[in-house]
Amino acid sequence: MLSAQGDLVVVWARDALAAMDRFNAAVASLRQHSATDLVVAVSQTVAAHLLPAWVAALHGRQIGLGQHPSPVVFDTVNSDEVIRKVHEGECALGFIESPNVPTGLSSRVVHWDSMVVAVGLQHPWASRDSVDFAEVAATPLIVREQGSGTRAALDQVLSELAVADDVALGRLRALELEPVPLRRPIIAVWQGGARDLHGLARALVDVAVAG
Repeated sequence: MLSAQGDLVVVWARDALAAMDRFNAAVASLRQHSATDLVVAVSQTVAAHLLPAWVAALHGRQIGLGQHPSPVVFDTVNSDEVIRKVHEGECALGFIESPNVPTGLSSRVVHWDSMVVAVGLQHPWASRDSVDFAEVAATPLIVREQGSGTRAALDQVLSELAVADDVALGRLRALELEPVPLRRPIIAVWQGGARDLHGLARALVDVAVAG
């Protein structure tokens, strides 16, 4: 038989397990979406710096037309995973930040992002406005993981979008690359041809292009 203290521990354990079940159910409910929701896979830079404004603009257009704002469900992954999800039909639309257009999918450039080298305020380059490609190539850099669009653009070297807030707050310096500025496209991808992009997905892409 359990002691009085043992009985008390059992009661606490049951309460803790019940609370965990409630927590798991709540998290699962957040992942559920209606069949009418637009499901979008987005790269991390797009999710952090572009998609919120696009969705807000989309909803603004709908409200202006007297429509109820449509739910947009998004999954944040790297560009390679976005391409996989769209290929396998897990989402209707994807946005990638890779310079390479995937085969087997339709695509449209919706935005251009300048690539910059971000350095701390105490870095020897901090007093410069630009840096040469050759010097960057000879310098150890902190880079994103394989599979990210930012890493792909660097391998062909960092995103202006990704460091914009830190630059504005004076925490980093953003240096242009010489001799030729490097830009990468932000690309919408979907299955099928141009005519297969319709409804809410087309509306979101149009908003993204309008900027």
